[in-house]
Amino acid sequence: KDAAVNIPNNTGQIHFASVNVASNVGKNIVIENLGNANLNFNSLQINGAHAGMFTTVFTSANPILPANAVSFDLKYQPSSIGFHTAFITVNSNDLLKNPYTFAVYGHGNPNPDIFVTVYFCNGK
Repeated sequence: KDAAVNIPNNTGQIHFASVNVASNVGKNIVIENLGNANLNFNSLQINGAHAGMFTTVFTSANPILPANAVSFDLKYQPSSIGFHTAFITVNSNDLLKNPYTFAVYGHGNPNPDIFVTVYFCNGK
């Protein structure tokens, strides 16, 4: 399991590294309510040039009480070779950090392609 890393608003990034095309890898994202009032989510959006390669199923537990958290899995499944980016935007009732946005990126690798050749030798 990866070590926990804080993702700053507007400058944070989550890197999925290299993944074979049509495979996927996931990361667990935890959103904490560090305030002293209930935190309500309005939406979670994935935008950008390669948004379709990043997916999540996010069921918000509104409200998130102070000192509590909610988590969701974010998956990267490249459909082509190359570098892919998108942006995650969390809309909430946080007066100072709404929306909360961070970048996600990964690299799609070509799939391995095994090929076996058998050479027959004369009499051996």
